[in-house]
Amino acid sequence: MMDFKSFLKQIKEVYMAANRYNPTKEQRKELIPIIKEYLENVKSNPEKVLDLYGKGIAPYPLKTILMEDFGFEDVDFDSNGWEMDYWITLSKDGQDFMIAGTGMTHEITLQLS
Repeated sequence: MMDFKSFLKQIKEVYMAANRYNPTKEQRKELIPIIKEYLENVKSNPEKVLDLYGKGIAPYPLKTILMEDFGFEDVDFDSNGWEMDYWITLSKDGQDFMIAGTGMTHEITLQLS
């Protein structure tokens, strides 16, 4: 028979799997300061690209963080299909930004569009 603590852990795992499109508390805690610093510095260096490869974040949760925590608005989404490249355009204060990457190698960046 499963104890209550193990049962709750199993429920949490099922919940997290069902909600994989939402950023976790851990992802928010790690990425919000990185994104905030990038947004402050990109004004003086528009060519700067925030490389999030290896940070364990997927495009949709990153988009959610940008919209919910930084006030970005959704503009456009595009992909090239079988090559698995994607471009998500968001806007903040009249400035367009792009989440760009590829599913082939899980590269993901944030940059001015």
